[in-house]
Amino acid sequence: LFNELQQTLDERGAQAAITQLCTTLQEKKDYANLFYALLLKKRHELGVSPVPTEAAQALPEAAHAPELSPFEIEMPLPPSTSGKTSRPEMISGLSGFTSLPLAAFREK
Repeated sequence: LFNELQQTLDERGAQAAITQLCTTLQEKKDYANLFYALLLKKRHELGVSPVPTEAAQALPEAAHAPELSPFEIEMPLPPSTSGKTSRPEMISGLSGFTSLPLAAFREK
């Protein structure tokens, strides 16, 4: 495999060799090494060292994913029976608990 990858690297470049490596590892079902090959591929695409030598925080700002809170991620609302979007009822899921008497939760 090494000789084949070296030949691909010499003839077609790093991207082609990395793609060949990933394909070969996936065909062999060598998922542990495929993970690292995909990491190598992404680092090459980002233009950083293919071998991690520093903490991820040392990567250029463009390589970092934006930090979004769950509330900033837009999520579609489910359709209602009338065909319009509507907000789901949040209280209905707790209705079984709210009807229980509070005494049941107190220590005896």
